[in-house]
Formats: sequence, C-alpha cells, structure tokens
Amino acid sequence: MLVLEVERKRFEALLKAVSASEVIREPVLRFRNDHLLALNLDDGNMLFNYSRFDDDFFLSYDADEEFEFALDVTQLLKILRHVRGDTLNMGYSGDRLELKGDSGETLSVPVFEARKQRLPNFVKLTDEGGVEFEGLDFEVSVKVPLFKKELEVLGHERTTLRASSEEGLEVMQATEEGYRYAKKLTEPHELNMAAELSEIVTHVSTDYLKDILGSTILDEVLLEFGRRTPIHIADESSEYDIHFFVAPMVFEEEE
Repeated sequence: MLVLEVERKRFEALLKAVSASEVIREPVLRFRNDHLLALNLDDGNMLFNYSRFDDDFFLSYDADEEFEFALDVTQLLKILRHVRGDTLNMGYSGDRLELKGDSGETLSVPVFEARKQRLPNFVKLTDEGGVEFEGLDFEVSVKVPLFKKELEVLGHERTTLRASSEEGLEVMQATEEGYRYAKKLTEPHELNMAAELSEIVTHVSTDYLKDILGSTILDEVLLEFGRRTPIHIADESSEYDIHFFVAPMVFEEEE
C-alpha cells in the first residue's frame, strides 16, 4: 500500500526537482518505507539528478513496502491544474496514481514500469540503499544565491563560471572577443578553493543551468566544480536533498 498526503505546491516542487524542470521527461521514483528516492539521467546523458525526500516532507507518508515506477511529469503537471485545493491525497494502485484534491474529485494518472536505469560512473549504490558520489575532486565550493536573472541577461548558449582568488565567483559569457562580464556572485573570501589555484574556469550549457536553477526549492544553493569534474548544484534541507550534476562544455582549445 502506498498512500500519501502532501501540500500541492510541495508536490509540484518535487516534480520539478526530480525532472530538472521537465528535462527528464519520465523520471523513476522509488518509494521506500520512510523516504522517496529518485536517480535519473536525461536522454542526452548530460544531466543527472539525485533527489531524496524524507517522509517529513509530506503531511503523511505510508509505504508498507518498496514501490518503484516512472511517470510522465509534463502530463502530471497538466493534470494537477484541474485538481482543486491546496492539499493532495495520492494512492498507488499498480498501474495508476490516484489523485484527490480538497473537492473530493479523483483523477487517475497512468504510471509506467521502471526501466533499467543508467547511472554515471561516479554514482555508487550502497548495500544499505543509499547513494555515494566517488572520485569527484571539486576544486571550488561556494554557497550562492540563485542567479536566474543573470542567465536571462546573457542570452547565449554557453555560460562561463569563473572562480578567482582575486575576484570571487563570476558568471560570464564567452564571445569571440573574449569574456563579457555579466555578474559577480560572491566575494573571494566566500570561496572554498584549492589553495594551489588562483583561478578556475568551467563552461556549461545555459539552458541546462536555467533548468536546474528553476528546479530548486530554496533561494540559495551549493555550487561546486573543478577542471575535471561535472558542475554540481545542491539544494539541501532537513527534509530533502536535491543534487544536480551537469557535464561541462569542452572545446578543442581546452583539451
């Protein structure tokens, strides 16, 4: 039996997180006895999401065994527009998810058998059912406010993140003439950076970055990267952990 009660806004936020704003169209969800777990790659193998929502995230959470299925996030978000009220009651019946709002009307959403999941080579599943990230030597780690508005200003397919011991963290746009300054996000003293380095630069798809920052719940995230690592963005609280890993854009002159 799987029966849940959750605030509507929280459930919508959960769906955006596990799908990275619908980039991952059919994420697999694993409902365990005291938490929900999601580990999913996008079709291009560029973006990986790991999310865990503890039972405290929900108003009530009852899973007497482990349930696992995939669902179409875009379809579900459209269906939620027709469910009235601020609270959702959900039940899983084997091939469908039943949704009931405050009005008492029930809507049925099809779910799919969980496919065999692909995981990045740095993700390890533990015997206890947890997740570990191995071999990621991030050279920069910093807490930053969401910078969605700054990305809109860039209007470019590639965003450059530059960490400097003199300038702090900057989000920039690379052009043929060089870097175009966009926004300083943090001061130098706020950076945790490898002591032997004075500057680290990485490039990432602007669209992926917009999707990730549109999927977080808090207004501040942990940002980490290195010269040979993916970009890591994490949103964590006492009730949930949301982690995004996106592959950097590499150019011939940098290889």
